[in-house]
Amino acid sequence: MEEEKRNLLYSRDVLDFVTVATEYVTLMDSLHEYSQKKFIQYTLRLLPLMYMKAQLLPDFEIAEPETLEKFVSEEEWSRVKLQLEQKLDKLDTYKENVGRFEANEENALSENFADIFQDIKDFTSLYSTAVDELMKDAVAEVKRTFNEYWGQRLVNSLRIMHYYFHNEQLSDDVQEGVDNNTENWITEQRKDEWGIE
Repeated sequence: MEEEKRNLLYSRDVLDFVTVATEYVTLMDSLHEYSQKKFIQYTLRLLPLMYMKAQLLPDFEIAEPETLEKFVSEEEWSRVKLQLEQKLDKLDTYKENVGRFEANEENALSENFADIFQDIKDFTSLYSTAVDELMKDAVAEVKRTFNEYWGQRLVNSLRIMHYYFHNEQLSDDVQEGVDNNTENWITEQRKDEWGIE
């Protein structure tokens, strides 16, 4: 691989996106630790950062996109979607009336977040192989899917989450029966940094 492209793989823009993407995957894997209110509050801080960092990713070409390994199974996608449906409860569905959607088409935040999770976890898993060619393909694919798909889902979700946070009565309840000792988890450290209780 050319030295310039290799340097781009380890550039600040790519490593910042890897960090934010890993944070998103960690959040989706630890949904049981968050109340509805804390989840919405946290995503309102994480999603804009993820959007911005995705915009800064360098452009790479993929020789054969259909050969890229996928890591998220249908079962894992379904698990994330179901947990989010339960977490968001009546706030999960919303009507979309702008852009490429039919007027008043009903959508689900849980599906948006699960779809984003799938592309982001596929990216972090492929990037973590530490094989330059695979890492380059991971960056190229996540940028392509961001431009074509999950970027719009992220923006739609952010708009709805903003409305909910400032206009709805949100639940502070966390699922019981779960070990909540998470003080050393990266998400807890980020909550402290971002001032989330």
